[in-house]
Amino acid sequence: MRVKICGLTRFEDAEAALEAGADALGFVYEPTSPRYIGGDDRSSMPFRFSPFAVTVGVYGKMGDNQDPCLIAQYADRIPVRSFRERVAGVAFRDLRPVVRAFRLRSDSRLEDVLRDLRAIYEATPNMHAALIDAYDPDQFGGTGQRVDWDMVATLVSSVEFPVILAGGLDPENVGEAVQKVKPYAVDVSSGVELSAGVKDSVKVRDFILAAKQAAK
Repeated sequence: MRVKICGLTRFEDAEAALEAGADALGFVYEPTSPRYIGGDDRSSMPFRFSPFAVTVGVYGKMGDNQDPCLIAQYADRIPVRSFRERVAGVAFRDLRPVVRAFRLRSDSRLEDVLRDLRAIYEATPNMHAALIDAYDPDQFGGTGQRVDWDMVATLVSSVEFPVILAGGLDPENVGEAVQKVKPYAVDVSSGVELSAGVKDSVKVRDFILAAKQAAK
């Protein structure tokens, strides 16, 4: 079982996550997010990790007013060596592996989700996995809202690519989620926080331990 700690804004939180056994670190480059790391007030933070740490740049679009230059200007803050997550509205020119985020609505139908996921996979040559999260009209992630685990479990057993489970996970429920859904990995942001972007090291440690133990 692999675990990604997302929405990191502080170097010490990222280091603590790695020490606790996190497999990937997520950094948000979407300006509308409360966990956005592109602001000038954070430009001096020293994000230098182990050369084997997997870092993920998370990009999104909440409307038509995103300035592409923000991504270009701050993309070198975090060395995204492995994966990028992609949500609707943002296209990448490079061929680094992409994790495509897919947000489930409360009224989503399984057959529609399967059809759309497969179409996205076929249309995205560098897509390596799908991340399933809860839909929110105002935020693209980090909402703390839980998805339908039964539906995601069916997706996991029905598609030919890895599925990452996100949405409403925390140290108390991630073990149950792992056992029920059997995803490739789990992703958490708000479920291990003291406040938006500030992680609780104890919750991070407990989350990682619970997820990995449940998969044994």
